[in-house]
Amino acid sequence: MLTLTTPDGTAITAATDVELASKWLDHQYGENWEFGLIPFDQHDAMNSTIEELALMRDGILSGYTVTESTPIATTVLERFVAAFTWDTAGDVAATLNCGEVDALADLLRAAGATDTAALWIERHAEGDEEGDAHHPGSADQEAGR
Repeated sequence: MLTLTTPDGTAITAATDVELASKWLDHQYGENWEFGLIPFDQHDAMNSTIEELALMRDGILSGYTVTESTPIATTVLERFVAAFTWDTAGDVAATLNCGEVDALADLLRAAGATDTAALWIERHAEGDEEGDAHHPGSADQEAGR
């Protein structure tokens, strides 16, 4: 996934450089920018815009950025959440250190599994000693982290 961010903070996202170029042209000139142009001119505009995006990606056009990310597929997250739930939390959570369980809980929350994240913290806290971040009665535990 590609994201173009403009100096004013506008973010435009697309799957390919061609799609991003088209959306960037739409943003600048309106959705019907290509009407009235002959195919050669449309092609030329797209090529010029793809080159412009490459300059943005390389940091040559000040204030603009083009970044690439690989989103995690929803089905992968759903499978992860299903696998890392009740039984697994009971067996594994207490063996993780506080940073590890926090990272896992953050991932679960990002996947929309807030109850499962809380379960992992709760099961981890059962093995924490006094002074540990998740020990019952600690500030983090009281804050629900």
